[in-house]
Order: sequence, then structure tokens, then C-alpha cells
Amino acid sequence: MANWCLIESDPGVFTELIESFGVRDVEVSEVLSFDAEELRQLGNAAGLDRSPSSTTFQTSSLPSRYSPSEIRFNLLALVRDRRSALREQLEEQMAVLMSFGVVDDPTASLDVVDVSNVDGSAKAAVLEAKRLQRQLDDEEDKRRQWKKENERRKHNYIPLFMQLTRELAKAGVLPRLLESAKEKYAERMREHQHKALGQYSRQGKQ
Repeated sequence: MANWCLIESDPGVFTELIESFGVRDVEVSEVLSFDAEELRQLGNAAGLDRSPSSTTFQTSSLPSRYSPSEIRFNLLALVRDRRSALREQLEEQMAVLMSFGVVDDPTASLDVVDVSNVDGSAKAAVLEAKRLQRQLDDEEDKRRQWKKENERRKHNYIPLFMQLTRELAKAGVLPRLLESAKEKYAERMREHQHKALGQYSRQGKQ
């Protein structure tokens, strides 16, 4: 472990790290699978060749000694900041709405646009604009959540834990809590071993 960099493999951590270097308009996203839909959603991910032959090679080269229930590593991809793409698409859609006379300002709020008052192509354009706005709002919420999580990661909780341990010891409940924690840990280990034995047994029968 001495040669490993102990950074949590989390998209929010690496996105903030990259931005601290001055890089803009990118984010790190977790690669959950190599199927076509997943890669399409990722967009132009750096380091990923989306051709079928490459996808087959990539997936077949992943370690196969782990059971499906185990997570030993995760894959991250460098992609364009989704907010930038959504803003561009939303601007284009707002221009379409202006051409239909639905809005007279490209920065107008879509909350005041009543879909029941429009029809045909204009209605479809309004619905698409609202969909893009919801996706953009979701991405902004994700960034705010990343910021909160990263702030928690940087906070030093050791003084709090030490003080809490002292107070529990003074109250005389620390030994009981420790024993309870040991019992719960032992129970989880037994469940894990039982599950692992069951998986190996099923694999042996196949």
C-alpha cells in the first residue's frame, strides 16, 4: 500500500481536484458499464474507445476472479461538464421558443410558461426546454452535493471522536457499546462467509 495514493475514488473528489488545477468545462464520471447506452450518456469520454471491438476487449480484460457482489475497484472517465452541454441545448431551445412567440426573453423562466396555452411544434419545444431545465437543475444539485461531501472529507473529526469517547467512558457505557459493536461485526462476518460459501458452491455446480 506504500506506493498507492490514498485518494477516495469518487467523481466529486477528482472533479474538484482537477478544477483546483485550473481546468474548466470537464468533470469526472463513474463508468458503470460498457454498454452502448452508458457510453452514449458519458459522451466523449477521454480514454474510452467506444467502438464495439474495443468495448469487447475492455470488458473481457477486466478481472474475473471477483464475484458479482464484490466491488474491488471502479472506473472513472473524464467527460465534458454536463452543465455546459445542457446550457447550450437550453439556449438553442429558448431561441426556438422565441421564434414561436412563446417567450420574448431567452433568459425567461419556464415556470411561467403554461403548456396548455400552446400546441403543435411550440408545445413540443416547451416540453423539451422544460426537460433540459430539469436536467440542468439536477446537475447543479449534484455539484452542490459534491461540495458538501468534499467539505466533510476535509474536516478533522478526530477531536469530536475523542471527546465523544471520553464522555461515553465517563458515563460508563463505553464497554457495553464496544461489546455490542464486536458482536455486530462478528455477525456481519458470519453472514459474509455464509454468502461467499453459497456462491462458491453454486459456481462449483455450474
